[in-house]
Amino acid sequence: MQGFPLSNLEPPAPSPPAPPPATSEPAALHTVHTAELTRLRDTIDELLLLVHQQNAEKQQLLLTLATQVPRLREANEHLILATFGAQDMQNRAETANRRQSEFMAMLAHELRNPLQPVAVANELIGRLSGAHPDLPRLHAVIQRQTSHMARLVDDLLDVGRMRAGKLTIAPQSVTLADILDAALETTLPLFERRRQAIRLALPDVPVRLTGDMVRLTQVFSNLLINASKFTGDGGAITVTAELQGGMVEIHVEDNGAGIPLALQPRIFDLFTQGEIPHDQVRAGLGIGLALVRAICELHGGSAGVHSAGPGLGSRFTVSLPAHASHAPE
Repeated sequence: MQGFPLSNLEPPAPSPPAPPPATSEPAALHTVHTAELTRLRDTIDELLLLVHQQNAEKQQLLLTLATQVPRLREANEHLILATFGAQDMQNRAETANRRQSEFMAMLAHELRNPLQPVAVANELIGRLSGAHPDLPRLHAVIQRQTSHMARLVDDLLDVGRMRAGKLTIAPQSVTLADILDAALETTLPLFERRRQAIRLALPDVPVRLTGDMVRLTQVFSNLLINASKFTGDGGAITVTAELQGGMVEIHVEDNGAGIPLALQPRIFDLFTQGEIPHDQVRAGLGIGLALVRAICELHGGSAGVHSAGPGLGSRFTVSLPAHASHAPE
């Protein structure tokens, strides 16, 4: 029996694969390009808007500069004129200050010249006190007034030195008690004449300072004279001292006219004076307290004041370095 060849029994050859479906690549590229163009257009729009804003700001800035430059130029011109004016005023003030200092120095020298023969003549009058019963009283009056004039002349000379930066000290080891004794020796006749009580209270231990004996005596003489001048007859002045660390604080307190609060910050300024009590004649030049502060500062110390107001007395405080061995432990 004739059969079929085996080759006829092989499975049929597979058919070729079907071609892939047509892709949408051109459409995808178109979508991508469209998105990129949109983003690019948005970016360009943002940049244009930014440029527009910057141009607007630039125009505003230019407008502002156009308005402000003339004002700045005018202000600068005023500033230059004011600077020259201030410099001119400073020069005139310095010239006036120098002339004032020269005048005070000349005045002091002119006043000192006749004082010496007056003092000598008064000393001779004192030797003749027995010749007439009125001579002792007259001698005391002349002595008191010449001493007062001598102090004013010395203060005038010291003010000239102070303003010229030539006020000096000669430091030495001194005690506070010796300084105050010398100051009281000068001012005690003033207190006695006005029946004013003076009380002195010092620490139990000796207080030693390194300072100029003459200048420090001048400080406390001026403070005591000032206290007497602004305290009525029969008033009281108290001098106390206390050690505070390496400093000693000396207080000169009175129950006199007091100082207005507004005047206290400048009471140590040159030519500044408080109100004299009604029963007194204004005296002095307003330079004593300025010298007090200057001399204290030359010693590394300070001077201050406190008053509760008019009619309530005053308290002047001088603070000076104390000798280290006598500072409280």
